[in-house]
Amino acid sequence: MRNYFLIILAIFILQSTNGIAQSTFEKAFVGDLDFIYYYPVVEQTFDSCFILGTSLYNFSTQSLDWFLIKIDSLGDTLWTQSFGVGYDDFLFNVIQSSDSGFILVGSVGFNCMMVAKTDQTGIIVWNKCLLIGESDKCYSLLETSDGGYIIAGETNRLIGPSWGDNIFVVKMDSNGDTLWTKLIGAGSSGNEARARSIIEDSDGNFILTGSVTINPGPDDENLLLVKLNSGGDTIWTKNYGQGMYDIGTSVIEKSDSTLLILGNTINIDTISDTKTFLLKTDLSGDSIWSRTYSNFDNNMQGLQLSEMQNGKNVVSGSGSSSFLMNVDDQGDTLFTQTYSYIGRVNSFQGTADNGFILGCGGQGFIACIKTDSVGNVCSSGESSITSLPFMTSIPEYHELHVFSTEASISSNTLLTSKGCYFSDSCNTLNITDQQIIESDVVEIYPNPTCLNFRINLKNQLQITSIAVFDVYGNLVLSDTKNLEGKLIDVSSFESGIYFIELNVNANIFVIKLIKV
Repeated sequence: MRNYFLIILAIFILQSTNGIAQSTFEKAFVGDLDFIYYYPVVEQTFDSCFILGTSLYNFSTQSLDWFLIKIDSLGDTLWTQSFGVGYDDFLFNVIQSSDSGFILVGSVGFNCMMVAKTDQTGIIVWNKCLLIGESDKCYSLLETSDGGYIIAGETNRLIGPSWGDNIFVVKMDSNGDTLWTKLIGAGSSGNEARARSIIEDSDGNFILTGSVTINPGPDDENLLLVKLNSGGDTIWTKNYGQGMYDIGTSVIEKSDSTLLILGNTINIDTISDTKTFLLKTDLSGDSIWSRTYSNFDNNMQGLQLSEMQNGKNVVSGSGSSSFLMNVDDQGDTLFTQTYSYIGRVNSFQGTADNGFILGCGGQGFIACIKTDSVGNVCSSGESSITSLPFMTSIPEYHELHVFSTEASISSNTLLTSKGCYFSDSCNTLNITDQQIIESDVVEIYPNPTCLNFRINLKNQLQITSIAVFDVYGNLVLSDTKNLEGKLIDVSSFESGIYFIELNVNANIFVIKLIKV
């Protein structure tokens, strides 16, 4: 069992705004010096409670684990769960699924993308490990209208001539099995493409935003907008730029059948100034208007965008202070609230009572902030966190199964300087699920490993050869002598995913190995 001890800090206030009672509270989870918290994500659940997800590093066990907390409408903890595979496990996102369970996505050592499904109490139902490339990071997770899921992020992988960060989009069914995987690359060597947000539009297509480097130089990075059909095929791509670096961080489809994209720009002249902008387009991606926003010291980064029930748009972000900004459909500011004491706002959502819930954190703490309809936490408009004299502990650690499925690349897209694209093929290893050896036949241990591993065969089987391939199909090691129980040295290998091909009783089998 792994126990995490948290000091819980909170203040709760009930106030009335326009005749509607709105709860406001601040809940901070602060560990002792042996813990580091990573920026959390938060979402309101169907029962008007909240789910908070983050990653927690314990120096005593030298492992970073997924961490899930459910709190009620007053901010009090209902239950907590922790998950992992025994080493650096980064949680990127969590959402509630339509069956009241939860879908979590993160990475295993930044080399394998993990998707997990829990029930409504946080108990694991299934989990899948998607092998896409290297250093996979998922920034957007969505339940789709067909009951499945879609994730989007970036991976370090060669696509055509482009080696570096490229976009991946993976569509899964309701059981987490991959239906298709799409790769989007920048189109030339040294250029990169990144995804930050994906949505399903009213026609069942997908819109994603992020950035692309088309021509490295003065105008280095442009905001990217891509539309995919339900099968993952590209319908169109657009890119926009006004500064040196322009990146889209969030996109929504408005009730008036338009798109609104949140982004950030760094001015080409001053280089250091960061401003937030909104771009409104039609459903074909053609610009209608754009507005730029800055604070007193030109350090303002918009992270997330949401449309409220009244049709207004709310932006959350960070900079000199974390902030909430409410704008109308012409981009004019209605109100702005700043929070200088809560660290970085990583996620937010509008709540059923027309307030907001924010997930934020800083060095040594994570926090969940519930505000009223204009971003206030206290009736006075000021906020504070007050210590309460009690502690709680995290229940038993739940181990995730590392090897469940492999992402097979369906197709990819290469972007050009005009935002056009052309199709190309992507070579992957031809490894089927039937070739993966079950644990009652053979065992490789330790796995994951940082130095070496051994092969243990069962049922009096005999191994005659071993070959180790990297994720691109390159042979990196082979051996034929005294293999059973032999210590296989992989200490010089780069961290990542490898495939071990074994000749066992004249049959070829494959095992996946993680080198850390």
